[in-house]
Amino acid sequence: MVIGSGKNKARMELARGLGADLVMDYRETTPDERLAVVRDLAREMRRGDGADVVLEASGSPSAIPEGMQMVRTLGRYIVPGQYSNSGSVEIEPQIITFKAIKIVGSGQYKISDISAYLDFLTQHSELQDRMAACITHRYSISEANEACRAASSGESVKAVFHAD
Repeated sequence: MVIGSGKNKARMELARGLGADLVMDYRETTPDERLAVVRDLAREMRRGDGADVVLEASGSPSAIPEGMQMVRTLGRYIVPGQYSNSGSVEIEPQIITFKAIKIVGSGQYKISDISAYLDFLTQHSELQDRMAACITHRYSISEANEACRAASSGESVKAVFHAD
């Protein structure tokens, strides 16, 4: 399941193409509706009271408490999307303790990690086309301002630079 913004239809289609069975636009549903869907799916799959793992990659502070609600008891909450100070978040700490949630932040990596990622893709050629599909825009270095504008507006999903 993926919750995202339908503002860029390519992102939603990409999520489906990467294997998401259910894609929801956060602007067309309420937090309570989304939580109900997650809990219903967990019950159907006999996985407890929520998702095994919730990955918050939007970078939106308001998504943090919602994601915490979606994690099942003894689940994991991974937060790699907060790369800037986007504002404070009010959370209910008892959710962490009552559900015994493990919260993991991820924002740092070593150059050797990139080698491991590339080795993984080399060993799993069936994933290469899926990963390449994430690249929606290609820019020359001289088009850096246009690339930044497209990224800021959400127009591009992932962009790469090529030599001029």
